[in-house]
Amino acid sequence: MTQGKNPDSWRADNRPAADADFCSRPCDCWHTGWAHRIGQSDHLWTRLSGAPPRDVAGRYLQPENPELSKGTRSMSDANGSAHGCPRTPIRYVVLLFLLLLFLAWYIAIPRVHICFSNNGNGRLGFIMNSQHDIYRNDIHPRQATAGAGHIFPDEDFFMQFDWSNAGRHHCICINPKWPVTNVYIGPDGDVDWRPGSGTDVDRIWPFVYGENC
Repeated sequence: MTQGKNPDSWRADNRPAADADFCSRPCDCWHTGWAHRIGQSDHLWTRLSGAPPRDVAGRYLQPENPELSKGTRSMSDANGSAHGCPRTPIRYVVLLFLLLLFLAWYIAIPRVHICFSNNGNGRLGFIMNSQHDIYRNDIHPRQATAGAGHIFPDEDFFMQFDWSNAGRHHCICINPKWPVTNVYIGPDGDVDWRPGSGTDVDRIWPFVYGENC
């Protein structure tokens, strides 16, 4: 197609052979069914944008070759243009998978909750030893602490809870079960072993000094 020709009468097969890949002068170039206007210093690649070409007056030009138009729409769809649905980037899929994996791991861990009675007396200092993963802190009446077991404990796994309150020392062994094992410490500073207290007595037992949990 040469300058001065009515752009409304454009045909896809009118593209000059010399202008097939690059135009070095101001002209209208036709490439694989869509136009890109090349001026003195800027290139408007309508093929990349997925929009149909325009003439000098700004009117849209529509190709009369349906196969070329169809091929251009397919290219636009592949790039996620307005002609098709945008594709979800693979990084979002990977991030979603990692998030779900973390949530599954977090939920699957058996946990231990240890609660100090509302009528307790003073500070309760404790040491939580979960297979040599040691945590020290203290709680007061109406407070609680927690620990985590292992999803797949081996034969060497143990959990030991030592605490002191009102001048007395106590120690128990815990075998955590999923989802949670509850231990309630009464006003006297000892484990509340009474039925209905809420303590999972089938998962704990007193520690015997000189033996392992």
